[in-house]
Amino acid sequence: MSASVWKTLSRCPAAELRPGHTMLNGQCFGWRPHESREGEFVGVLGRRVVAIRETSAATQFRALHGGADGLEAELRDYFQLGTVLAPLYAAWGGAGCERMGIIVGALDGLRILRQEPSECLVSFICSSNNNVPRITLILDRMRERYGERLCPKAGLEGDTPAKPAAAATRAAASAAATAKPAAAAASPSPARNKLMPRMEVSADWHAFPAIEQLAAAPEADLRELGLGYRAKVRFTKDPCCEFLNLSLRLVLIVQ
Repeated sequence: MSASVWKTLSRCPAAELRPGHTMLNGQCFGWRPHESREGEFVGVLGRRVVAIRETSAATQFRALHGGADGLEAELRDYFQLGTVLAPLYAAWGGAGCERMGIIVGALDGLRILRQEPSECLVSFICSSNNNVPRITLILDRMRERYGERLCPKAGLEGDTPAKPAAAATRAAASAAATAKPAAAAASPSPARNKLMPRMEVSADWHAFPAIEQLAAAPEADLRELGLGYRAKVRFTKDPCCEFLNLSLRLVLIVQ
């Protein structure tokens, strides 16, 4: 299936969403900066492979795999664009806190994502006593081992990019909190956006596995993926984990 054309998220000016701030701050781990195009990101939403492009005035998107029908509505929900940031930023910046004033000025358009609850929960479990590059690597291995294969990574792109915004500059605060990748990980190429290290474990894009698939995985297999002591968690057999997953769903519905 060929990639769809670029479209602009409607009613979403730059001040309301900056993907570079939102996707690389450690709240999600499935998006990758483009190898050479600053301000462009690729990731998986459900069973789709999606490209997001940050320009100086707006955010653009297109489906690389899985079709574009309903994608804009899905992205609006994912980025929680129903909540207007401008008055919130004005209130936070004007609260009399010098530090908050600096943060508001440096990290415009940063949003909390409405992630799929199971993926969010598993990511949280993997984050315990961990760092962003290693969490990313573990979750990538999970996708490759247990997730549905969607399409090859090669050959999905090749269009002429629009003039990007200075996403890397605006995301400097987020990058400072990112630890160095593990010694076993490959070093990023000079042309690559260094906000997220290169640690792909597969030549294909995979959907995130259902929590039932992870529940059936032997502890030894999860340890092999790098979970360590976290592999003791039984994702659906543990009543506490089931409660947390249900709680996440209820919170997201209420919001």
